[in-house]
Amino acid sequence: MAFYTGTRKDYRGLVDTGYILGLFNLADKKLAAKRYIEFTRKHLDTGNVKGIMKCMDNVVRNITHDERKVIIREAKPGQVMALVTERLKLPSRDYMQLKYRRAAGKARAFLAFVQRVLCGLSYREICSNIGNMSMAGISRLCSEGFRLYMEEQQYRALFQEVVSLCRA
Repeated sequence: MAFYTGTRKDYRGLVDTGYILGLFNLADKKLAAKRYIEFTRKHLDTGNVKGIMKCMDNVVRNITHDERKVIIREAKPGQVMALVTERLKLPSRDYMQLKYRRAAGKARAFLAFVQRVLCGLSYREICSNIGNMSMAGISRLCSEGFRLYMEEQQYRALFQEVVSLCRA
């Protein structure tokens, strides 16, 4: 109602006020808004509309359920890196930062993905953590890490372990 009376502006342009107000008066918008207010007040007082409004309130109350779970993005990158290197049985944390190590490729991809998702780091910050990588390379690693998470049970279980570490 506020959009038609002019008390609230439709910033998104979703409401066609011209059509409804045109039914009341084509020439004068103020007169049309006044007639619209009188019309809605007259029809809101009828028992029929009140019954419909009560039914709609009950339906709306029963439909809305908030089932979302919030992932806390406050994990420490160092802790995550230490946990991933430990669980994947890599020789050391520095091993993850060495370039051209084929054996560390999957671990680096998964680590980049986890730091992006659970630590909330930007590509630039992940570059500094992993070291010696471009942002395009980090982007590729994050995509590869997501693929590993989706396809391999080992990485899915490790991800759940890191999530539990974040909640603790």
